[in-house]
Amino acid sequence: MILSSVRKLVIALCLMSLMGLASCSESGAETGNTQNGNSQTEKPQKGQASTEAGRRFVEASGGLVTSVWSDRAYALHDNVNVLEMEYTGDYTGEKELYSMFVFEVDLSGDVTIMSTCADDDPLSIGKDESHFTKLQIIREQLSAMQKKRPSVTVLGGVNGDFFYGATSAIKKNNLPHGVMHKDGVCLKGTFDGGEVCNAFAVLDDGTAAVLSQTEYAACKDRITEAIGGRQRLLDGGKIVSNTAKLDPRTAVGVTADGKKVVIVVVDGRNDSYSVGASYPILSKIMLAYGVTDAVNLDGGGSSTFVVREGNGDAKEVFKTHNRPSDKTGDRAVANGLAIVQK
Repeated sequence: MILSSVRKLVIALCLMSLMGLASCSESGAETGNTQNGNSQTEKPQKGQASTEAGRRFVEASGGLVTSVWSDRAYALHDNVNVLEMEYTGDYTGEKELYSMFVFEVDLSGDVTIMSTCADDDPLSIGKDESHFTKLQIIREQLSAMQKKRPSVTVLGGVNGDFFYGATSAIKKNNLPHGVMHKDGVCLKGTFDGGEVCNAFAVLDDGTAAVLSQTEYAACKDRITEAIGGRQRLLDGGKIVSNTAKLDPRTAVGVTADGKKVVIVVVDGRNDSYSVGASYPILSKIMLAYGVTDAVNLDGGGSSTFVVREGNGDAKEVFKTHNRPSDKTGDRAVANGLAIVQK
């Protein structure tokens, strides 16, 4: 009861601060920032999104958003748009603070999604628990990919599959829970995390898909890039997972035609900044972007949203835009997803 009261007080203080910031915006300060792309800057109303992308999301989100704390929209490429938003929502029945980061990727041009791993080295992924899987933070995985592939531009990325080790009681040499394909080669073809596991894949025609284990087996030979995930969030546009626990989350989804990929990170475990997302909240975010099929990736301290902010291939070029919940910062993980201009 005391914790609940303290939590409500923190949120109330944050909302008072929000109203003050919105008032300053109305008096002439610009809101909505961009980098590496086109600006979307307009004068907002109190508690409203300041960018067109933010307003579109709020309108399509099915009531997730009651008040916008801040929003920032920018393009990394003509086919890659980013929205970063802090907002208040009452989907849980109480006003809560959320911080959300979204990559919206159009695969119809020269951009694709690739799987990442430590040092961009396929040998870093263990095929089974008898083989060691090397862990590395996502910024370093993206940097390694850029160094080894100078003909492409790595634009950003997120963490990927769940893996044994790190904070889990069962270590299994850091084995990823699900499958992994890279550069058209199957590095790991088993689902070791049980029946709950699914996969995200890019197929040989350039489209993307979220696959059940049965679907994976049927189209395995057509996969060029893939990582595992666990809980299916959306199946044919229907919400199919109802876990209400709020935690930091990462998820990936696709539209019905497989030509658009949406990648979402929601920060959590910090009531004064962002409480995290439940599976239904993640699903409603995906639905707002027109996604029909989505899967939950590793969350908690693993959730990482990284954006390219300069030239070259040093890890300092890639910046973590969210606030990972581990006190030590970015967590080393088994694999991830990279957004790449070919």
